[in-house]
Amino acid sequence: MRASIALSCSLLAAAASCTPGATRPSPEGPAAREAILLTPLNLTLGRHCRIVDPDAPLPDVATVIDTAAMPEFLQQAVVPAAGGYAVFSIRFDRAGHPSRARLIAATIPDSLRDGVQKAVASALVDRPPGVQHPMRLRVDLIAHPTFRLGKSEYCEAEALPALRAARPTMLDAPGERTISRGTTMLRFEVDVANTGEVLAVRVLSTLDQAEQAMQQAMMKKHWLPALDDGLQVDSRVSVSVPAETRTVVRAAGP
Repeated sequence: MRASIALSCSLLAAAASCTPGATRPSPEGPAAREAILLTPLNLTLGRHCRIVDPDAPLPDVATVIDTAAMPEFLQQAVVPAAGGYAVFSIRFDRAGHPSRARLIAATIPDSLRDGVQKAVASALVDRPPGVQHPMRLRVDLIAHPTFRLGKSEYCEAEALPALRAARPTMLDAPGERTISRGTTMLRFEVDVANTGEVLAVRVLSTLDQAEQAMQQAMMKKHWLPALDDGLQVDSRVSVSVPAETRTVVRAAGP
């Protein structure tokens, strides 16, 4: 008695995230997006995204950026009170040091964006060491600049197009008789570069023949890369692919 398998034709869910936290889809309406993500602009049109750490409290903005020094930094960067806003993706490493201050959305003139970016990067302050929550920072460039923190948004990498594999026959060969059929899941981890290229595929299941075929197919596929606050980043996703199985009995040979 032996088991045979046939790969089904559809790729199932990409699951794992490189950012911990409960799952909550990103809001769709401009007003809701501005309240949570600090801008009504949708930076991830057409993608399935979520709010990162939706229930974690945000820190006091003064513990993230030196609000008292910001007017001087803006003046040094020759940034006037332009009346618009700039939203930044802010990250800190585990030691509490700033590791990202990237402008991701703004209504200020293009000529002022570099100056605001330099001012914000200069004004970020160290935080206590440990696990750091991703966040956004909004700077409103009015006569007395105001500052507000918001949540970050993450979009998993997505296979493009849907992963498909050749489907072998499930008919009985001469001398065989099928006694049962079923479905099992083949599980993989896929490392996807910020360009969408597949870097590695790791097998997590135990059907050797199907694993090899699907692993080779996945290595050739192109993905939409993960988006972290609209920025393309490397990621690791978990992939489950359904495979049809059957158990056959083969007649004893001479």
